[in-house]
Amino acid sequence: MPFPLSSIVLLSLEITRALVVLGYGLGYDAAAAGASASGAGRFASGYAPLAIVGCTGNGVSPIVITTAYPHGVSGRASACGGLSCVIAGVTGNTAALAIDADPQSRTVGLPQGVLGVPLSPTTLALYAQNTVPGTATYGQLVATVGNGAWAGGGTVTPALTDGSVLIGRPTTREHSAAPRICFLPKSIAPRQGKPSSPDYRTRNAERRVLIQQRTIAIDVHNFEVHAWGEATPPDPAQDYMATQALRDCVQSAVYDLLSDAGDTQGGAWDDEKERATQQIKSGHLLTFGVSISVPVTDNPLLGGLPFVPAGTTFSTVVQSPTPEIAATFTGPAITPS
Repeated sequence: MPFPLSSIVLLSLEITRALVVLGYGLGYDAAAAGASASGAGRFASGYAPLAIVGCTGNGVSPIVITTAYPHGVSGRASACGGLSCVIAGVTGNTAALAIDADPQSRTVGLPQGVLGVPLSPTTLALYAQNTVPGTATYGQLVATVGNGAWAGGGTVTPALTDGSVLIGRPTTREHSAAPRICFLPKSIAPRQGKPSSPDYRTRNAERRVLIQQRTIAIDVHNFEVHAWGEATPPDPAQDYMATQALRDCVQSAVYDLLSDAGDTQGGAWDDEKERATQQIKSGHLLTFGVSISVPVTDNPLLGGLPFVPAGTTFSTVVQSPTPEIAATFTGPAITPS
């Protein structure tokens, strides 16, 4: 993929989940715009979460929820394509909660961040990261699938006033309110490999796919991240802590989702600079760096994981501290997705 958008979408969901857990979730101010069937309120701290008044049932994919008031989210709201939020309190169709099912995860058994894609002013289609190990789409964003009839209840809680992480320089100039996080693409630094000349004349179909999906380089996408935070209620000292929490959650998300394919760098308090132009302000702005490594293949249109021939098996020797005790495990045949 030429641009690591899918990684940023997943980061947005994980950052939202972490902020909600820390108590930075936003409620819904229905009176902000006289919210009605034709007008939306706004997400802000200090209010009750946006209530769910309807939810599709068993087997429906993606699950679609209906909100009590217009959610105010549009597909243009961010490059993430919807609302990064945490769904809680739904009974019956509990798949809407998107519970982390990965036994290796630190959040196993807890709700994940969910992407709510707007279908109408009061409906959102839910997508979440697949956390079931061993499945073909493990780690990817997939449509949620209903597992029962909705029995009532449910709330929608985002953590960023814009609904999710924003991308691009123009987003930093928009008049909005804290908390918000913007990713600004800054540069691409390729680490070029030394590929051999592929023979596309081969008649072996598996060999052709192997060549087409070979990694020939690693592109490191560098971002400048603007994190604007503010405490509730605003407080000169607590504002710094609220902003620092945004950066901490970005760092945690990069570590959890990208491992050694992602990195964060140091930052600066932009609004505290001696020549800062912002005279009347709320909260604080912390700017820091994030890098995401993306493989480049011979055929960038294919992408995906390196090709594995059908029927491939694997084996490994597990050696205990006592040399006499060891075991060899042979895995099942691999079927490429």
